[in-house]
Amino acid sequence: MFGSRRSTLIKRLNKLRIRHHETDGSLETCGVLPIHTDDDTAPPITHEYQLKSTCHSLLKRLTEAQLETLAGVLETQGGDIGQCITLPPGPLKLGGKTVNKPMNVVCQNWRWRDLSSEEDLKRIQCCTSMSTNCLNPYHWSRLVNVPDIPPPYEEEAEKNKTRIESHQESRQESTETGLTPFGFNEMTGGGDYRSLHSQYWCHLAYWELRQRVGRLFPVQDDTINIFQDLPHGTGLCLEILQKATETEAVKRTREKIGMGICLSRESDGIWAYNRSTTYPVFVNSPTLDSPTSKTFTVYRLPPGYSIKIYDYDVARVLLQTKFKDTGQDYEDSGCTSSSTPGGVGVASCRQYVDSGPIDPHAIRISFAKGWGGSYSRQIITSCPCWIEVLLNVPHR
Repeated sequence: MFGSRRSTLIKRLNKLRIRHHETDGSLETCGVLPIHTDDDTAPPITHEYQLKSTCHSLLKRLTEAQLETLAGVLETQGGDIGQCITLPPGPLKLGGKTVNKPMNVVCQNWRWRDLSSEEDLKRIQCCTSMSTNCLNPYHWSRLVNVPDIPPPYEEEAEKNKTRIESHQESRQESTETGLTPFGFNEMTGGGDYRSLHSQYWCHLAYWELRQRVGRLFPVQDDTINIFQDLPHGTGLCLEILQKATETEAVKRTREKIGMGICLSRESDGIWAYNRSTTYPVFVNSPTLDSPTSKTFTVYRLPPGYSIKIYDYDVARVLLQTKFKDTGQDYEDSGCTSSSTPGGVGVASCRQYVDSGPIDPHAIRISFAKGWGGSYSRQIITSCPCWIEVLLNVPHR
Protein backbone atom coordinates (compact mmCIF):
# COMPACT_ATOMS: atom_id res chain seq x y z
CA MET A 1 0.00 0.00 0.00
CA PHE A 2 2.85 2.37 0.89
CA GLY A 3 4.64 1.85 -2.41
CA SER A 4 1.41 2.03 -4.40
CA ARG A 5 0.42 5.45 -3.05
CA ARG A 6 3.90 6.82 -3.55
CA SER A 7 4.03 5.52 -7.11
CA THR A 8 0.68 7.13 -7.85
CA LEU A 9 1.91 10.49 -6.60
CA ILE A 10 5.07 10.32 -8.70
CA LYS A 11 3.00 9.46 -11.78
CA ARG A 12 0.82 12.51 -11.12
CA LEU A 13 3.91 14.67 -10.88
CA ASN A 14 5.44 13.25 -14.06
CA LYS A 15 2.26 14.09 -15.97
CA LEU A 16 2.57 17.69 -14.83
CA ARG A 17 6.09 18.17 -16.18
CA ILE A 18 6.66 20.78 -18.90
CA ARG A 19 6.97 18.76 -22.07
CA HIS A 20 9.35 19.31 -24.94
CA HIS A 21 8.03 19.52 -28.46
CA GLU A 22 8.33 16.31 -30.45
CA THR A 23 9.96 16.55 -33.87
CA ASP A 24 10.58 13.53 -36.09
CA GLY A 25 10.08 11.25 -33.12
CA SER A 26 12.86 12.88 -31.11
CA LEU A 27 12.84 15.46 -28.33
CA GLU A 28 14.02 19.00 -28.94
CA THR A 29 15.96 20.81 -26.26
CA CYS A 30 13.66 23.86 -26.54
CA GLY A 31 16.19 26.10 -24.85
CA VAL A 32 16.92 23.85 -21.86
CA LEU A 33 20.12 25.20 -20.36
CA PRO A 34 22.83 23.02 -18.83
CA ILE A 35 22.61 22.06 -15.17
CA HIS A 36 26.06 22.95 -13.83
CA THR A 37 27.64 20.81 -11.15
CA ASP A 38 30.68 20.95 -8.91
CA ASP A 39 32.15 17.92 -10.71
CA ASP A 40 34.45 19.33 -13.40
CA THR A 41 34.97 15.90 -14.94
CA ALA A 42 31.27 15.29 -15.51
CA PRO A 43 29.58 16.69 -18.62
CA PRO A 44 26.76 19.17 -18.04
CA ILE A 45 23.25 17.81 -17.95
CA THR A 46 21.72 18.99 -21.22
CA HIS A 47 19.17 16.41 -22.34
CA GLU A 48 15.56 15.88 -21.39
CA TYR A 49 16.11 12.42 -19.98
CA GLN A 50 18.93 13.71 -17.76
CA LEU A 51 16.73 16.43 -16.32
CA LYS A 52 13.99 13.87 -15.75
CA SER A 53 16.46 11.56 -14.05
CA THR A 54 17.70 14.34 -11.78
CA CYS A 55 14.15 15.21 -10.75
CA HIS A 56 13.35 11.55 -10.15
CA SER A 57 16.30 11.36 -7.74
CA LEU A 58 15.00 14.49 -6.06
CA LEU A 59 11.49 13.07 -5.62
CA LYS A 60 12.93 10.02 -3.89
CA ARG A 61 14.06 12.29 -1.06
CA LEU A 62 10.57 13.65 -0.41
CA THR A 63 8.00 12.15 1.92
CA GLU A 64 4.53 11.20 0.73
CA ALA A 65 3.10 14.29 2.42
CA GLN A 66 5.60 16.48 0.56
CA LEU A 67 4.78 14.76 -2.74
CA GLU A 68 1.08 15.37 -2.11
CA THR A 69 1.75 19.05 -1.43
CA LEU A 70 3.83 19.38 -4.58
CA ALA A 71 1.16 17.71 -6.72
CA GLY A 72 -1.57 19.95 -5.32
CA VAL A 73 0.45 23.11 -5.97
CA LEU A 74 1.26 22.11 -9.53
CA GLU A 75 -2.29 21.05 -10.38
CA THR A 76 -3.62 24.49 -9.37
CA GLN A 77 -0.64 26.25 -11.04
CA GLY A 78 0.04 28.10 -7.81
CA GLY A 79 -3.60 28.97 -7.09
CA ASP A 80 -3.14 26.94 -3.92
CA ILE A 81 0.36 28.05 -3.09
CA GLY A 82 0.94 25.26 -0.56
CA GLN A 83 3.40 24.81 2.26
CA CYS A 84 7.19 24.74 2.12
CA ILE A 85 8.77 21.54 0.81
CA THR A 86 12.19 21.50 2.38
CA LEU A 87 15.37 19.49 2.31
CA PRO A 88 18.59 20.23 4.22
CA PRO A 89 20.39 23.35 2.96
CA GLY A 90 23.34 23.20 0.61
CA PRO A 91 24.15 21.29 -2.60
CA LEU A 92 22.52 17.90 -3.12
CA LYS A 93 23.84 14.73 -4.68
CA LEU A 94 21.27 13.85 -7.33
CA GLY A 95 21.76 11.10 -9.86
CA GLY A 96 25.44 10.88 -9.00
CA LYS A 97 26.00 14.61 -9.52
CA THR A 98 26.17 17.59 -7.16
CA VAL A 99 23.46 20.14 -7.88
CA ASN A 100 24.10 23.57 -6.37
CA LYS A 101 20.57 24.94 -6.64
CA PRO A 102 18.01 22.14 -6.47
CA MET A 103 15.16 24.66 -6.43
CA ASN A 104 16.22 25.71 -9.93
CA VAL A 105 15.97 22.12 -11.12
CA VAL A 106 12.44 21.86 -9.73
CA CYS A 107 11.40 25.17 -11.31
CA GLN A 108 12.98 24.21 -14.63
CA ASN A 109 11.14 20.91 -14.64
CA TRP A 110 7.69 22.21 -13.62
CA ARG A 111 7.56 25.96 -14.35
CA TRP A 112 10.18 27.50 -16.65
CA ARG A 113 11.95 25.33 -19.17
CA ASP A 114 14.28 28.17 -20.20
CA LEU A 115 15.49 28.73 -16.62
CA SER A 116 19.23 28.48 -16.08
CA SER A 117 20.41 26.25 -13.27
CA GLU A 118 22.43 29.20 -11.91
CA GLU A 119 19.87 31.97 -12.38
CA ASP A 120 18.99 33.84 -9.20
CA LEU A 121 15.43 33.36 -8.00
CA LYS A 122 13.52 35.38 -5.42
CA ARG A 123 11.77 33.65 -2.56
CA ILE A 124 8.25 35.07 -2.24
CA GLN A 125 6.94 36.19 1.13
CA CYS A 126 4.68 33.20 1.74
CA CYS A 127 7.76 30.96 1.99
CA THR A 128 8.49 30.64 5.69
CA SER A 129 11.39 28.22 5.42
CA MET A 130 14.84 29.51 6.22
CA SER A 131 16.33 26.70 4.16
CA THR A 132 17.63 27.61 0.73
CA ASN A 133 16.28 24.28 -0.46
CA CYS A 134 12.57 24.94 -0.42
CA LEU A 135 11.42 22.83 -3.35
CA ASN A 136 7.95 24.29 -3.75
CA PRO A 137 8.29 25.85 -7.24
CA TYR A 138 5.53 28.38 -6.50
CA HIS A 139 7.49 29.75 -3.54
CA TRP A 140 9.97 31.19 -6.02
CA SER A 141 9.81 33.83 -8.73
CA ARG A 142 12.09 35.09 -11.44
CA LEU A 143 13.38 38.67 -11.41
CA VAL A 144 12.79 41.43 -13.91
CA ASN A 145 16.06 43.08 -14.87
CA VAL A 146 15.94 46.71 -13.76
CA PRO A 147 18.87 49.00 -14.62
CA ASP A 148 21.25 49.88 -11.81
CA ILE A 149 20.42 52.98 -9.76
CA PRO A 150 21.15 55.87 -12.15
CA PRO A 151 22.90 59.10 -11.22
CA PRO A 152 22.23 61.18 -9.20
CA TYR A 153 20.78 58.35 -7.06
CA GLU A 154 24.05 56.44 -6.96
CA GLU A 155 26.30 59.33 -5.97
CA GLU A 156 23.89 60.80 -3.45
CA ALA A 157 22.47 57.67 -1.84
CA GLU A 158 25.13 56.93 0.73
CA LYS A 159 25.91 60.46 1.92
CA ASN A 160 22.24 61.36 2.29
CA LYS A 161 20.99 58.12 3.80
CA THR A 162 21.95 58.70 7.43
CA ARG A 163 20.87 62.35 7.54
CA ILE A 164 17.50 61.82 5.86
CA GLU A 165 16.63 58.80 7.99
CA SER A 166 16.64 61.08 11.04
CA HIS A 167 14.12 63.49 9.57
CA GLN A 168 10.62 63.72 10.96
CA GLU A 169 7.58 62.64 9.00
CA SER A 170 5.63 64.91 6.71
CA ARG A 171 2.44 64.35 4.75
CA GLN A 172 1.55 64.58 1.10
CA GLU A 173 -1.58 64.66 -0.95
CA SER A 174 -2.43 62.10 -3.63
CA THR A 175 -2.91 63.61 -7.07
CA GLU A 176 -5.65 61.22 -8.12
CA THR A 177 -7.68 60.02 -5.18
CA GLY A 178 -7.81 62.98 -2.84
CA LEU A 179 -6.11 63.50 0.47
CA THR A 180 -4.05 60.50 1.46
CA PRO A 181 -1.91 60.91 4.58
CA PHE A 182 1.72 60.42 3.62
CA GLY A 183 4.91 60.17 5.65
CA PHE A 184 8.44 60.59 4.39
CA ASN A 185 9.85 57.91 6.66
CA GLU A 186 7.19 55.47 5.49
CA MET A 187 7.96 56.12 1.85
CA THR A 188 11.69 55.82 2.29
CA GLY A 189 11.72 53.03 4.82
CA GLY A 190 13.33 55.24 7.45
CA GLY A 191 13.73 53.40 10.75
CA ASP A 192 12.18 50.01 11.34
CA TYR A 193 9.26 49.87 8.91
CA ARG A 194 7.55 47.21 11.03
CA SER A 195 7.39 49.52 14.05
CA LEU A 196 5.87 52.54 12.31
CA HIS A 197 2.83 54.14 13.92
CA SER A 198 0.69 53.59 10.83
CA GLN A 199 -2.02 50.98 11.18
CA TYR A 200 -2.09 50.56 7.40
CA TRP A 201 1.03 50.80 5.28
CA CYS A 202 -0.91 51.51 2.09
CA HIS A 203 -4.37 51.82 0.56
CA LEU A 204 -5.40 50.25 -2.74
CA ALA A 205 -7.66 51.95 -5.27
CA TYR A 206 -9.15 49.89 -8.11
CA TRP A 207 -9.88 51.70 -11.37
CA GLU A 208 -11.57 50.84 -14.65
CA LEU A 209 -10.46 53.42 -17.19
CA ARG A 210 -11.22 56.78 -15.49
CA GLN A 211 -13.74 55.36 -13.05
CA ARG A 212 -12.82 54.47 -9.47
CA VAL A 213 -14.56 51.23 -8.52
CA GLY A 214 -15.32 50.61 -4.86
CA ARG A 215 -13.75 52.18 -1.82
CA LEU A 216 -10.12 52.46 -0.87
CA PHE A 217 -8.90 49.12 0.47
CA PRO A 218 -6.61 49.46 3.53
CA VAL A 219 -3.66 47.07 3.82
CA GLN A 220 -2.23 46.14 7.20
CA ASP A 221 -0.51 42.78 6.57
CA ASP A 222 2.91 42.76 4.94
CA THR A 223 1.54 40.70 2.04
CA ILE A 224 -1.65 41.30 0.06
CA ASN A 225 -3.15 39.37 -2.88
CA ILE A 226 -5.14 41.27 -5.51
CA PHE A 227 -7.09 38.91 -7.75
CA GLN A 228 -10.18 38.24 -9.82
CA ASP A 229 -10.49 34.57 -9.00
CA LEU A 230 -8.23 32.67 -6.62
CA PRO A 231 -8.88 29.31 -4.90
CA HIS A 232 -9.13 29.92 -1.17
CA GLY A 233 -7.93 33.45 -1.86
CA THR A 234 -7.57 36.10 0.83
CA GLY A 235 -6.99 39.75 0.05
CA LEU A 236 -8.68 42.11 -2.39
CA CYS A 237 -11.11 40.24 -4.68
CA LEU A 238 -11.84 42.59 -7.58
CA GLU A 239 -14.82 40.55 -8.73
CA ILE A 240 -16.71 41.65 -5.60
CA LEU A 241 -16.17 45.32 -6.48
CA GLN A 242 -17.00 45.09 -10.16
CA LYS A 243 -20.39 45.94 -11.62
CA ALA A 244 -21.95 45.05 -14.95
CA THR A 245 -20.35 46.95 -17.82
CA GLU A 246 -20.94 47.35 -21.54
CA THR A 247 -17.33 48.30 -22.23
CA GLU A 248 -15.79 45.39 -24.16
CA ALA A 249 -12.19 46.29 -23.27
CA VAL A 250 -13.04 46.15 -19.56
CA LYS A 251 -14.88 42.84 -19.96
CA ARG A 252 -11.95 41.23 -21.79
CA THR A 253 -9.38 42.52 -19.32
CA ARG A 254 -11.37 41.32 -16.31
CA GLU A 255 -11.17 37.82 -17.77
CA LYS A 256 -7.37 38.10 -17.89
CA ILE A 257 -6.76 39.15 -14.27
CA GLY A 258 -7.15 35.62 -12.88
CA MET A 259 -4.89 35.03 -9.89
CA GLY A 260 -3.63 38.59 -10.20
CA ILE A 261 -0.69 39.91 -8.24
CA CYS A 262 0.84 39.75 -4.78
CA LEU A 263 2.26 42.87 -3.15
CA SER A 264 4.69 42.51 -0.26
CA ARG A 265 6.27 45.06 2.03
CA GLU A 266 9.84 43.96 2.75
CA SER A 267 12.87 45.43 4.45
CA ASP A 268 14.32 46.92 1.25
CA GLY A 269 11.12 48.10 -0.41
CA ILE A 270 7.81 47.01 -1.88
CA TRP A 271 7.71 44.06 -4.26
CA ALA A 272 5.14 42.91 -6.81
CA TYR A 273 4.82 39.29 -7.91
CA ASN A 274 2.72 38.37 -10.95
CA ARG A 275 0.77 35.23 -10.01
CA SER A 276 -0.85 34.89 -13.42
CA THR A 277 0.11 31.92 -15.57
CA THR A 278 -0.68 33.69 -18.86
CA TYR A 279 -0.80 37.48 -18.84
CA PRO A 280 1.69 40.21 -17.85
CA VAL A 281 1.04 43.24 -15.70
CA PHE A 282 2.55 46.68 -16.24
CA VAL A 283 4.06 48.87 -13.52
CA ASN A 284 5.03 52.49 -13.08
CA SER A 285 6.67 53.75 -9.90
CA PRO A 286 8.59 56.93 -9.02
CA THR A 287 11.61 54.91 -7.91
CA LEU A 288 11.75 53.10 -11.26
CA ASP A 289 11.89 56.39 -13.19
CA SER A 290 14.95 58.45 -13.96
CA PRO A 291 14.95 61.57 -11.75
CA THR A 292 16.00 63.80 -14.65
CA SER A 293 13.46 62.50 -17.14
CA LYS A 294 10.31 64.42 -18.03
CA THR A 295 8.60 61.17 -19.03
CA PHE A 296 7.84 58.01 -17.10
CA THR A 297 8.87 54.39 -17.54
CA VAL A 298 6.47 51.47 -17.58
CA TYR A 299 7.88 48.02 -16.82
CA ARG A 300 6.38 44.80 -18.13
CA LEU A 301 6.13 42.10 -15.45
CA PRO A 302 5.69 38.66 -17.07
CA PRO A 303 3.85 35.78 -15.36
CA GLY A 304 5.87 34.26 -12.52
CA TYR A 305 8.21 37.27 -12.23
CA SER A 306 8.83 39.73 -9.41
CA ILE A 307 10.03 43.33 -9.41
CA LYS A 308 10.85 45.79 -6.64
CA ILE A 309 8.25 48.44 -7.41
CA TYR A 310 9.31 50.79 -4.62
CA ASP A 311 12.92 51.08 -3.47
CA TYR A 312 13.40 52.79 -0.10
CA ASP A 313 17.00 53.82 -0.82
CA VAL A 314 16.05 55.44 -4.13
CA ALA A 315 13.04 57.12 -2.52
CA ARG A 316 15.29 58.75 0.09
CA VAL A 317 17.38 60.33 -2.62
CA LEU A 318 14.39 61.19 -4.80
CA LEU A 319 13.12 63.94 -2.51
CA GLN A 320 16.64 65.11 -1.71
CA THR A 321 17.35 65.46 -5.43
CA LYS A 322 14.19 67.48 -6.00
CA PHE A 323 15.31 70.01 -3.39
CA LYS A 324 18.88 70.06 -4.67
CA ASP A 325 17.65 70.97 -8.17
CA THR A 326 15.94 74.07 -6.74
CA GLY A 327 19.05 75.20 -4.86
CA GLN A 328 17.38 74.77 -1.46
CA ASP A 329 18.57 72.34 1.17
CA TYR A 330 16.06 69.71 2.22
CA GLU A 331 16.53 70.43 5.92
CA ASP A 332 16.05 74.18 5.39
CA SER A 333 12.84 73.75 3.43
CA GLY A 334 10.66 73.04 6.46
CA CYS A 335 9.38 69.84 4.84
CA THR A 336 10.81 67.74 7.64
CA SER A 337 9.81 69.93 10.53
CA SER A 338 7.33 68.30 12.89
CA SER A 339 7.05 71.49 14.95
CA THR A 340 5.93 73.77 12.12
CA PRO A 341 2.41 74.96 13.01
CA GLY A 342 -0.40 75.01 10.50
CA GLY A 343 1.22 72.59 8.06
CA VAL A 344 3.72 75.07 6.58
CA GLY A 345 6.24 72.28 6.09
CA VAL A 346 3.73 70.23 4.14
CA ALA A 347 3.05 73.08 1.73
CA SER A 348 6.76 73.65 1.27
CA CYS A 349 7.30 70.01 0.47
CA ARG A 350 4.46 70.01 -2.07
CA GLN A 351 6.02 72.96 -3.87
CA TYR A 352 8.99 70.87 -4.92
CA VAL A 353 7.79 67.29 -4.97
CA ASP A 354 4.83 68.14 -7.22
CA SER A 355 6.94 70.25 -9.59
CA GLY A 356 7.45 67.41 -12.06
CA PRO A 357 5.82 64.26 -13.41
CA ILE A 358 6.74 62.26 -10.30
CA ASP A 359 4.04 61.40 -7.79
CA PRO A 360 6.33 60.31 -4.94
CA HIS A 361 3.90 58.05 -3.15
CA ALA A 362 1.71 56.33 -5.76
CA ILE A 363 2.44 53.16 -7.71
CA ARG A 364 0.25 52.21 -10.65
CA ILE A 365 -0.23 48.67 -11.92
CA SER A 366 -2.27 47.78 -15.01
CA PHE A 367 -3.54 44.27 -15.71
CA ALA A 368 -2.67 42.87 -19.16
CA LYS A 369 -2.48 46.29 -20.87
CA GLY A 370 0.49 48.66 -20.99
CA TRP A 371 0.55 52.42 -21.38
CA GLY A 372 3.03 55.16 -22.15
CA GLY A 373 5.30 55.99 -25.07
CA SER A 374 5.62 52.40 -26.27
CA TYR A 375 1.88 51.70 -26.32
CA SER A 376 -1.26 53.01 -27.96
CA ARG A 377 -2.56 54.03 -24.52
CA GLN A 378 -0.63 57.09 -23.44
CA ILE A 379 -2.03 57.51 -19.95
CA ILE A 380 -2.97 55.10 -17.17
CA THR A 381 -6.63 56.12 -17.26
CA SER A 382 -6.85 54.59 -20.74
CA CYS A 383 -6.13 51.15 -19.27
CA PRO A 384 -9.24 48.98 -18.73
CA CYS A 385 -8.34 47.61 -15.26
CA TRP A 386 -5.65 48.98 -12.99
CA ILE A 387 -4.60 49.42 -9.38
CA GLU A 388 -3.22 52.46 -7.59
CA VAL A 389 -1.08 51.75 -4.53
CA LEU A 390 -1.08 54.72 -2.15
CA LEU A 391 1.59 54.67 0.55
CA ASN A 392 0.04 55.75 3.78
CA VAL A 393 0.61 56.80 7.41
CA PRO A 394 -1.91 58.33 9.82
CA HIS A 395 -2.18 61.92 10.95
CA ARG A 396 0.06 62.58 13.94
